[in-house]
Amino acid sequence: MSLSEREVADRIEIRDVLARYMKAIRVKDLDLMDACFTEDARIDYTAIGGSEKSWPDTKEWLHPMVVGVELFWLYVGEVYPELRGDEAAVETTWHGVFVSEAGAAPLVIFGSYDDTFVRTADGWRIKYRKDRPEIQVLSAGRG
Repeated sequence: MSLSEREVADRIEIRDVLARYMKAIRVKDLDLMDACFTEDARIDYTAIGGSEKSWPDTKEWLHPMVVGVELFWLYVGEVYPELRGDEAAVETTWHGVFVSEAGAAPLVIFGSYDDTFVRTADGWRIKYRKDRPEIQVLSAGRG
């Protein structure tokens, strides 16, 4: 199957939005995420103790979880966009490491996002996100 130039560009831009989200967590700068979501985006983080709220409310809730921890790195895994004109259903796998404070056992975290992306005047943005995480504690006595 051959993709059009526009489809290739759309897939690259969607992946860049996801990478920007992951970078914002790694560098502890949630303002970088503003370019990932539409102003009216709904984010469902109920699976990690949050709620389903607007992006501004979710950003406020995420702040201590990202900025107030020792280390939080996420990486984009597989990205499966289903493009439908100016909208895309995107399933993305992710993985990472979370350390709440110095000396704490690291958590290996992984899961997937089910996102609805929309094309805006500023490029592709996430309009809806549902997080589907899995978590595994690493042994503190690792070698």
